[in-house]
Amino acid sequence: MQTYSQLAKKMKNYQNIRSLVNLNFLQILGQYQVLSDNLQNQLAEAARLKEIYWSINREYNIKSSFFENLNKNEKPEQQKKLIIYIAEKAKYSSIGFHNTDNLILSTITKNDLLITMGDYACEWSKKAKIPVYDEYERIDVSYVSRIKTLIYELYVSKVINRVEMIFPSNKIENNRLIILPVEQNKLSVAKAPETIDIKNYSIHPNLSSFIDNLNLIYLDYTIAAAITEASFYSLKQKISRIKSLIESVEKKIEKLANDILKEKRKVATDDIIITTQ
Repeated sequence: MQTYSQLAKKMKNYQNIRSLVNLNFLQILGQYQVLSDNLQNQLAEAARLKEIYWSINREYNIKSSFFENLNKNEKPEQQKKLIIYIAEKAKYSSIGFHNTDNLILSTITKNDLLITMGDYACEWSKKAKIPVYDEYERIDVSYVSRIKTLIYELYVSKVINRVEMIFPSNKIENNRLIILPVEQNKLSVAKAPETIDIKNYSIHPNLSSFIDNLNLIYLDYTIAAAITEASFYSLKQKISRIKSLIESVEKKIEKLANDILKEKRKVATDDIIITTQ
């Protein structure tokens, strides 16, 4: 049987834990809101840029490999994909990567290139003995510029004709987002973009340069949105885990409070008995 002082000490420890966890929870909620705002802005801009592609296609009937697959008869084994796998170890939750791992293993071919981002993705590729074209140990939007340049150069030089980003997400069908060709990008947005009439745009210095710039800007926003969503998903799992931890600590504190009350009553009863003897 624990004494009152032992119970009080344990209560103090759990109250300190609760304070620290609640502080961490508030900090993570702040990060969550920032990521959420960034994601919505990135998605909205990526959707607007996609609509500009459609408008150019309607107005000028220009065939661009960035926008559509120009070889409709191409067999899957003839495709040369770049796969970007984003996954970090689940420190705060039970996120599993079985589905995403198997998706890559079942679709990657000897013609494809793989870029990994996040400690889990980097380690997994080594264990799976899959050659990596480039890797990034952290999930971070600061890598967008470098990845954008790699994709653009590989795509223009026809080393690849398709780009996929694979990461755990409840917003992406089958955890796979196709970002090139643009027409296959199915990333959903909260509000559909307005129809754009390209005739209302000033095209400088010429249509070809305008489309090249559009390609780079589209890659910027789309890659950033995908990386943000990958971080966002991981953060949501972390929030869920911390909520469970807070509930567990609260239950322990409630139980200790009852135990302390019982011990106080017992001590008071013992004092009364001693006094009346």
